[in-house]
Amino acid sequence: MAKTNKQTKSSEQDNLLLLTHTVLVNERCTYSYSVRLENGESDDIITNECGRQYHNDLRTAFRLFDGHLAVLTEQVDADLVKDIDQCEGVNSNVSDKLLQLQVSEVKINGNIKTGSVTLAGIKILRSKEEIKLKTPKTELYSDYEFINELVAATQNLIHEITEYHNGKSRPESQLDMFIQADDLEVTK
Repeated sequence: MAKTNKQTKSSEQDNLLLLTHTVLVNERCTYSYSVRLENGESDDIITNECGRQYHNDLRTAFRLFDGHLAVLTEQVDADLVKDIDQCEGVNSNVSDKLLQLQVSEVKINGNIKTGSVTLAGIKILRSKEEIKLKTPKTELYSDYEFINELVAATQNLIHEITEYHNGKSRPESQLDMFIQADDLEVTK
């Protein structure tokens, strides 16, 4: 029963926290959010710079934006992308280009239905040097070719940041992974 309660609490929390900005740096996450008040308005923006390492699920949530960074900054033509979530192109050359980019910052303006997203990250050059890239603001209701995937990635990131906010972090050791698994109670 505890797992169901945790899921309900997390879902309720997802609706209360309005994520506005998040950055991954050196295995740590900094994020800004406001809290939705009972009247539907949002409160002041709060920035949280966490000292604990983020969970791999949060890293995976950020990786879902990498292909979007490539397409939205015109590093790769959208018609050459086979699977934006997996950074898979129509051939290995395109896939290699998609894999050269890494998003490290997501800015969310507004809400998931009427808002927009701006991505920032790096492109790793053949010389192993890095250049910074930033997308233009992309409306979450626009005619962008991969808008459904972008909205889903944004929703997933909001969920993972909420989990991180509630204490989810990378286990410190293999033993801790088993302890976390024992804490989850399966309902029948």
